[in-house]
Amino acid sequence: KIMPACDWTALVVTCKTKDYADAIQAQLEMRQKLGELSKDLMILCIEDPQEGLGSGGATLNALLVVTELLSAKNNYTVVTSDVLKGAKILILHFGRYFPYNPLGRGFVSLALNPEVGESDCLMTNFDALFKTVSTNLAHNSPPGLWVCSSDMLISFPHNYAINWDSVNINDGAVCISVPSTKQYASYHGVYKIGADNKVEDLIFRGDDAQISACTLNSTDDLVPLTTGIVFFSTFATERLLTTHNTPPLDACTYMGIDSGMDPLCLSLFFDILLPLATDVNEKEFIKGQRSGAFGQEDKKPLGKDKQLMRNARSVLWKHLRDLPLTAVHIDVGSHCYLDMSEPPSKYCDVLLNQCPEISGFKPSKQVHSYVHSNSVIGDKVLLINSIIDSGVTVGSNTTIIHSHITENMIIGKNCYLCGIDKQSSFVVPNSNIPSNSSIIGTYVNLPTTARVFVSMHSQGKLLSDNDNVEDVTINSMGEIISTQSNVIKPEVEHAKLLPFSYRNVLAKAKLVPMLHSNQAVNISDSMVLLKKHISKTEYEKWLSSVRCSFCEVLENVNHMKEFKYGMNMYFDVACKKVSEILMQNHDISLLPFFKMFTVNGEHGRVLELLDQIAIDSKRPDISARAFACIADVLGFMAGAKGGLRSGPASNKQWKQPLHYLEEGRIEEGVRALANIRKSWINHPDQLTRAARHYEGAEQILIRHAVMSVSSFVKLVPSVQAQSNTWYIAECPARIDLSGGWTDTPPVCYEHGGAVVNAAILLDGKRPIGARIRKLDTPVVLLTLLGQDDSSTQIIECTSKEQFLDYYQPQAPAALLKACFILAKIIDLESDVSLENHLKDEFGGGFELQTWSMLPRGSGLGTSSILAGAVMSVLYRAAGYSADADAIIHSVLLVEQMLTTGGGWQDQVGGCIGGVKIGRSEKILPLRVTVEMLVLTDEQAEKFNKHLKLVYTGKTRLARNLLQNVLRNWYARRTEILDICKGLKENAEDCAVAFNEGSIERVGKCVEAYWKQKKMMATGCEPEVCARMMEALRPYCYGQSLCGAGGGGFMYVLMKEEHPNDFIRDILKNIKGAQDAVVYNVEIDRLGMHLQYLMHTTTHNWYAGPTHVTTT
Repeated sequence: KIMPACDWTALVVTCKTKDYADAIQAQLEMRQKLGELSKDLMILCIEDPQEGLGSGGATLNALLVVTELLSAKNNYTVVTSDVLKGAKILILHFGRYFPYNPLGRGFVSLALNPEVGESDCLMTNFDALFKTVSTNLAHNSPPGLWVCSSDMLISFPHNYAINWDSVNINDGAVCISVPSTKQYASYHGVYKIGADNKVEDLIFRGDDAQISACTLNSTDDLVPLTTGIVFFSTFATERLLTTHNTPPLDACTYMGIDSGMDPLCLSLFFDILLPLATDVNEKEFIKGQRSGAFGQEDKKPLGKDKQLMRNARSVLWKHLRDLPLTAVHIDVGSHCYLDMSEPPSKYCDVLLNQCPEISGFKPSKQVHSYVHSNSVIGDKVLLINSIIDSGVTVGSNTTIIHSHITENMIIGKNCYLCGIDKQSSFVVPNSNIPSNSSIIGTYVNLPTTARVFVSMHSQGKLLSDNDNVEDVTINSMGEIISTQSNVIKPEVEHAKLLPFSYRNVLAKAKLVPMLHSNQAVNISDSMVLLKKHISKTEYEKWLSSVRCSFCEVLENVNHMKEFKYGMNMYFDVACKKVSEILMQNHDISLLPFFKMFTVNGEHGRVLELLDQIAIDSKRPDISARAFACIADVLGFMAGAKGGLRSGPASNKQWKQPLHYLEEGRIEEGVRALANIRKSWINHPDQLTRAARHYEGAEQILIRHAVMSVSSFVKLVPSVQAQSNTWYIAECPARIDLSGGWTDTPPVCYEHGGAVVNAAILLDGKRPIGARIRKLDTPVVLLTLLGQDDSSTQIIECTSKEQFLDYYQPQAPAALLKACFILAKIIDLESDVSLENHLKDEFGGGFELQTWSMLPRGSGLGTSSILAGAVMSVLYRAAGYSADADAIIHSVLLVEQMLTTGGGWQDQVGGCIGGVKIGRSEKILPLRVTVEMLVLTDEQAEKFNKHLKLVYTGKTRLARNLLQNVLRNWYARRTEILDICKGLKENAEDCAVAFNEGSIERVGKCVEAYWKQKKMMATGCEPEVCARMMEALRPYCYGQSLCGAGGGGFMYVLMKEEHPNDFIRDILKNIKGAQDAVVYNVEIDRLGMHLQYLMHTTTHNWYAGPTHVTTT
């Protein structure tokens, strides 16, 4: 269950440089287009106006900027705090660089996959923090300002949320804490929480006594850890904002910097929150005894800068001291600091074992990655956004992120690989990366943009504080460098150290080769640091290269290019996965991929891939799905401006490519479609129209797949029809009791189908029928009988051209024409005229009459059952006999010829009597099997007494319902997959209920079935039908609209025996139900009734048959 989230007014991200801010802005705007962030959310990514502002200064500057923009948005001409009233603002600080991810700790990719399906965007620490704060913490919070650091992973149970009604804010601030061991807290900070959850003190890197004094419970050693997450009420936010124009705090904002002031460094915790703690006194705070580095005293001599800081703290004390600071301690939370000083191996362990708990996601060792089937992956290997090609071996405890590992490479144990591109992977020496190696690739701007690689030992601590670089070298990379006969060690000893926030560390040594005067520099030149023995040539090239330190790399990352590299890697993986999922026809939705391709302007790439899959698959079912996917991509490109997806698909420009597909010339058809597509992608409405034509192409290939049923149409030669004898087939209607929609192609052969239905008589009659007789004249006479002469339609066909519109469902007698063609009475491919063909083959023509006593759109399966009746008499007239199995599969062929895309349950229900369950397997060729269910005379009588059939008076429009269902099926939406699974299971339960003779249990299955149908086809329940059902619900075990829903008939399985007038009395007072009609209904245990009539008189079939001889 997805938790509700805070409705933010603005999201502000603070960064050290404009390049970084611009790159993150692009990433967040992409998430906004994807729908991950609200379209109404104001997103601001801003650089700190000057280096060294600290978290407090960055917060104050960000608050000023967002307030200024909100003021302008609300048409104010000056900055006003009035815009903060009712606003919910989140500030995320993206502070220091992070050695193991060039994009910083905020965009560390996490080992989390969606619980279902694929992800349209990798889950990063930013996404996790945003979701966590939005759902677990800020949902239902008062308006105000939230401030959050990005240097940690924080987690709460996904169903946890703060109960803000129990938090006593008192117009102050709230800090969030989680439990921690004392040892862990000694490296960070803890709150000392007193009565009423008020914060008495903040202790950073305290000694054991200080930390022990903060324990909440004497029975354990856990203490409330500072999490880097703080909330300021609107009042407190306004109070904080007022300091921005008070010297010297104005030096923290861009206004002060632009006024020529030197920057002032403020800490969010040591300078802004500390004066709110009740046990902190004014003197020690202002003097800085608690506000130096990590909350310790600043022991520098009093100078200009130190006096300036005292003045700043004095202002903060004056403005903020009376604000209460309340702690919300969440004892089910956890915190993991992304420590820069830890070795890569520790970082790998964090990614693998300490990912935050996010609603809708689950931990995974393989996140958006593709692994070739014959590669060997060791134990505890983590893959994120990576490709592992054929023949690769990866050792245990290795982490690979944003990398393409090429064929036959061997990667040792305990490695960390990040950002190894395909080209670099090809030149890895001997296609071998030794165990305990860490390699990090990134784009840098030194002096020009280039991709460089940093190599080190997985246990090496690049950034731990040491006084001597040589000590760090020997201690952290001992056996690697010291065994090189001091070849590289002297270079480290005399490395030029750069100004950095750390002291002498290995990361400052110029070890990373970037450029060379006359040779190309690549990953292999960096990997010399991983070798136990290097050649003189390798050393000389390394020594003569232009080198930089790891610190310089981190300071000069080209963030925009690095984000683009990661996205390109995402698309490479996505293409592999799209191809695999489609070629193997997995039930996995590809919509997240298509959305991502489209939002990032990479639609051309995925469209070309889908074209190729449609060609290469050599299977109509897979090619059809590929066309449906192309339609989805075009739909994403069109967006809301493109209009509705359903619509006509017979534009003349598209006629030839679709004709290629009809003829089975798939490659020609695909390429011709693609050529037309190129000129139809310039406007949203054209894109939608193009999508409709691809859905038309999809329907053609569905027809090809369904045509595989022809192998199950077994005909036995018989005597041709005699003159002046009517061959008659009368059929019951059907009601579907469970499992409907799973009989519809392509669901029935891609998922498998199971449907329980019953043949029924209406007012004692079989309402659907057909009869045929032979004529001396070589013509085909088609008569659609109505209730009187005015509603009867007669079509005389004297040429084959009159049958060419058989595939147009709205053409006169199209169904009958399709049946004649399928029965091979009409041969459109022959050059022989209709007249000569009928004379030569049959000695004359035919008159076919059909009828239905059911209203149009009844939902009782009329068209398919009628097709079954027609095929039965046509086969007989043509000199063949066909059993029920042949008729069921013949009707499937007719439906595909008509392009109506019907399933198989209607003809099963109407051509075979009684109650039965039809099934089809998840395979081509498609075959339908039928199992008769137990229905004794006693059971039938009881069922008939409890069954009521009501015509709702609402005409059903099923075609759009079908189009939407097929679109959702091909998209493999999770909810559709779940519903289809439930439909099949419910059908099997219903079959068991019938066999047990339990009407109540059948009713429960019917009730469940109706709920499933409503989820399967949104909009299938008109309001008047819903009101009718609600009125009948107390009196029935179950009820459902028949067929696809949307109107037509509904059936009700009553708890007690009631006359029809009982139903009428209930419905007569319902608005809109005045046209409802209640029918007498009973189970028809015979099914299709075949007979012949030995005279030539015209007969009104609505009045019932006269003299009939049954065959």
